[in-house]
Formats: sequence, C-alpha cells, structure tokens
Amino acid sequence: MVNYRYEFIDRQRVERNVAARFVKWRADFTAETGLSLSISSGVRTAREQRSGYLRYLAGQSGGVKWAKPSESSHCEVGPSGPRALDIRDSGADAGVTVKGSTRWQIAVRLGGKHGFTWGGWGVPDYEGWHFENHAITVGVYQDMPAAPAPVPGIARPAAMLAWRWTGIQRMLKGTGRYAGRIDNDPGVNTVRGLQSFLNAAGYARRAIGAELPVDGALDATTCKAVQQWLTQKWGYAGPIDAAPGTGTKAAWGRAEAANGRAFAAVSRSAGARMPRPPGLFDEDGSASAAWVRQPRRWRRPRPRPGHLTGGPGRVRAPHDTGAPASGRPRHPSLTRRRA
Repeated sequence: MVNYRYEFIDRQRVERNVAARFVKWRADFTAETGLSLSISSGVRTAREQRSGYLRYLAGQSGGVKWAKPSESSHCEVGPSGPRALDIRDSGADAGVTVKGSTRWQIAVRLGGKHGFTWGGWGVPDYEGWHFENHAITVGVYQDMPAAPAPVPGIARPAAMLAWRWTGIQRMLKGTGRYAGRIDNDPGVNTVRGLQSFLNAAGYARRAIGAELPVDGALDATTCKAVQQWLTQKWGYAGPIDAAPGTGTKAAWGRAEAANGRAFAAVSRSAGARMPRPPGLFDEDGSASAAWVRQPRRWRRPRPRPGHLTGGPGRVRAPHDTGAPASGRPRHPSLTRRRA
C-alpha cells in the first residue's frame, strides 16, 4: 500500500499534494468573493469508508450516497488514491454546495486552474460539494527517497491472482463468504471473502497484529495473513514476508486442491453446506489436510462382495462335512475328503 502523507485542513485529513493545490484555490476564491472555502470531508481510511457505505445501505446516511472503499476517490484504497474533497464556503446560505449556484460556478472556474473538477464516477447532481483533482500524482513527494529497484525473482502479492483459485472459491462459498460463480477468476468479491475468512479464523491478527480491511485488495497485509494460514495448516515453512514465492505457491496449491475436493458438493445457492464427515474439516470451517489424501467424493467404506462370506453369494460350509450350506453340489475341486 502507498504510504500517503497528509496535512490537516479544517480538522480534515488531506493528501499533501492535494492540500497544496487547495490552499491556492482557497486564496483565489477569497480574493474574488470575500468568502473562504473550507473542507468538510477529506481522506478516509478503508474502514471509515466501509462504515459509511454500510450506513448508506441501511438507509442511515442522511440521504448522502457513500461508495464502496474500492470505488471512492476519498478512500486510501480507491481507484486512483485519495484525491477527493467535499467543500463548503463561509457564506450565509448553501453557496458552493448547490450545483449551478453563482458561488458554485465561481468555485468550478477557479478550481479548474488548480486541477479541481466537480463530480466523479457515480456522484449524483445534488452533491455540489464534491470535487476531485486528477491533474496531480498522489503519494509521490519531492523529499521521498527513490523507491528501491525490484529484486529479480521476488514476487509481489498481486502475483497470487494468477494462481488457481477454484478450490478457494468453493471453500468461501461453502462457508457463506462468497456468492459469486466458481470461475477461477478472483475478483474483488473473492478477495473480500478470503479476507473475511482470514479475519474470522484469527490468521490476520497473528500475522500483522490486526484485522484486515475487507476491501478486496490483495495487498501485502492480506498476503501475510495468507502465509500465516498456509504455515499453520498447509506446510508452508518460509517467512511471513508478503513475497509469495515457490514455497507459498506450493502450500497454496495444497490448500486449493484439498478445499476443492472438500467443497465440490456445495450447491449453487450461496452459503449452502455439504455434510461434514468427522475429522475432515477444521474449526475455521475450511478443509483439513486429510483431504489431500481423500478422493474427490467422500464415501463410507463398504464391504467387498464375499468379504465375510468366502465368495459371492456363498456361505462357508461346516468344516466336518464339506457340503455346501445351500444343498447344491460343489465343484469336485472344492470338495475335501475326510481321511
């Protein structure tokens, strides 16, 4: 994840490069109108954005629309980083918060000189206060040391998206954490389900000391939690370093194959569960390592024909007569004479 740097303006967190442009925008607005611009909402963490999104879904956001963390330009994990601001002015009326008003038009004209534009993807017309700046690069600073060159052979967490995910999707669907298709195409919802599983089972807290944001981003913290799971259950013996190499991939392959076998009978409806044979599922809800040695469909062992009867449909005759119990004559080669 990018290490953003922030300034605090009007007690709101603002990305440093966005803040520098806003200060100039505010000065121009004051020079022309005699009023001041202020920020009512700036940068939000994934947890803060998700909390607002859940309130919006529940109808408790006061009519204000909240986007998902991965779709919000306010959010640190948004599609292009935290570059959105909600603004107001010091006038007696709604002013810049009303789209089309005189002061809103002035704010749009002056903000354009500094890279600010009104709106964004999915922003409704009534949100006159929402502006974004896509003319700058966020997360890069002049006093920041140059990023180290990538080390050959060291994989990044996103490399895991190219691995096989079918069995993992079956496990997440079977435990009620994923409702999509089993298509071996890990999108945002698949990764969210995995993050939810890693949080619920305690792997995230053991790996990074905190729970993961369930935002669908396969980042370094999620990779570390996965490596913790693989260490505890699937024979991974390497470091918890968010660098998914061959050891991580091999352990992931064992986990994917076993869970694919265990949850192969999960129905199409989300959250449905198959019967659980004892000893083949662990407390975290996923398959145990015993499934590595199990066939694709678990069946209770059945006695082979003749296993206890001495042959198909035939009961052993008494030892002292040599006569078949059914009364039918036996083949001469099977008849023993008494001495």
